[in-house]
Amino acid sequence: MLAGGLSLAGVFSIFPTALALGLLWKNDPLKSIGSLICLASLVLILRAWRSLGWEMHGSWWGLAILATTIALVHLRDYAILELILTPSWTLFIPPASLVAVAYIAGVVLLFGVAAAPVSILMFFMTLGVRPDVMTAMHNPFFDLKFAVTLALAIAAIAVSLHISRPEALLRGWALLLLVPAGLLVAGIGGEMMVPQRLPMMTRLVGHNSRVCMLAITAFSLPLLAGALIGLRHGAPAHPALAGAIAGMLSAGLAATMYASHCTDDSPLFVATWYTIATALVSAIGALVGSRVLRF
Repeated sequence: MLAGGLSLAGVFSIFPTALALGLLWKNDPLKSIGSLICLASLVLILRAWRSLGWEMHGSWWGLAILATTIALVHLRDYAILELILTPSWTLFIPPASLVAVAYIAGVVLLFGVAAAPVSILMFFMTLGVRPDVMTAMHNPFFDLKFAVTLALAIAAIAVSLHISRPEALLRGWALLLLVPAGLLVAGIGGEMMVPQRLPMMTRLVGHNSRVCMLAITAFSLPLLAGALIGLRHGAPAHPALAGAIAGMLSAGLAATMYASHCTDDSPLFVATWYTIATALVSAIGALVGSRVLRF
């Protein structure tokens, strides 16, 4: 679960490269064939995982691959690394395709399961990052979405790791889950203090509420499956509760991905629709967890 959080957080360090690769596949008919490699790789990963009995055996060596990949991408951003082969053929180092392959390889090795790559591929193949993301980064409410969703994911990961032991009690650990709620309350208060062009109800309803709920729920399911499989290696005393927390961490990670696509940046929108989607995934996690986490 911790590996899943680290893997997903790494996406946003390399997403300009991933976006460039996606645009290349979209606009160049010949090079678009490269997208099939991702699908074929995913099928092979799932087949290999099935042969292992759907168990996770990750290695922290995957973190070294992720760190190296991210470092190379940032080095390329601040220094021109290119290999001029011919006057009409210039190769940027590292190539976007190599970054994608190295990143996915690191995720699989780190997480030991295909859950994170599945959700990431689902996101980039269906929605992708919003076109004005570089401009949106200057909007504090856009940044707040990531603070809230990552706070939820990290808090839920910590709580899940704690309650995976049979003798563990929830007690004060539940207070960690109030951190994202506190960030939202602060964000809503800050928005109320700033003059807004749109009425409150318009900002609350937004433009993509249905897409928001469906996308977060859909992207959460592979992560939820991975989290539940991980919890099965422990022995939670309260299976339904552990499943619900797993749903929260899955929704938090999925919402972090969706936030980079969502054009509704109002904290009111996040507090309403992201919360509904998280509650739905948590309910699914509680229902499934009550059955698969029994021991």
